[in-house]
Amino acid sequence: MLGVLWLYDHGIAGSAEALNRFQHLGKKVFYVTNNSTKTRDEFVAKCEKLGFNTTKEEILSTSYLTACYLKDLGFNKKVFIVGSVGIAKELEAVGIRHLGVGPDPVLTDLGSLVSQDLKLDPEVGAVVVGFDLHFNFLKMMKAASYTNNPDCVFIATNTDERFPMDAANIVVPDILLGKRCGFQTLLVLTGVTKMREVDAWKASNKAEEQELVPDYYTEKLGDLLPHLS
Repeated sequence: MLGVLWLYDHGIAGSAEALNRFQHLGKKVFYVTNNSTKTRDEFVAKCEKLGFNTTKEEILSTSYLTACYLKDLGFNKKVFIVGSVGIAKELEAVGIRHLGVGPDPVLTDLGSLVSQDLKLDPEVGAVVVGFDLHFNFLKMMKAASYTNNPDCVFIATNTDERFPMDAANIVVPDILLGKRCGFQTLLVLTGVTKMREVDAWKASNKAEEQELVPDYYTEKLGDLLPHLS
């Protein structure tokens, strides 16, 4: 969503109108994001604020999909989260317990921490990793210790994949996802990737770089509006 639909708190000109027009024409529009910091309700509120007509059922975020996946597994243990409150809230919504989010400061020296004070909860059966403003060595060590158990589920929420027809602002994960899922792909140049990179991939003789070339590109989604009748 970031870089395709909006830049932080500001909608990109024409993006809301373009997607709303698609819906008016009877197209199904889904908002797929690797941003695990928010719940679906929070995404809906932001979409509405910026003029996008959407419902919770049309939002597919990694925090929500993580909760769905664990629920489908029949998961009944606790989750250790290296991430933000969006993950915690979505887990709670499906009745899955977790150890909380937020700061986890190191209150002792490293030697004592490793030898005596690294307390692990035996009920933890999954580690979920997303964007964590409070990430530190202690969290990393706990996550590694939990996942040392081969029965512990490990889920990474931020592999930056989204959007069929894959409208993307970052080629390597986004367009590649679309290509491998059999979608036509559209690169939107309001984000990270620029045309000079696409031109270089087109001219490359490496198959892995050729695969990154989108089917179409546009400066912004709003450029599609004159063609949507």
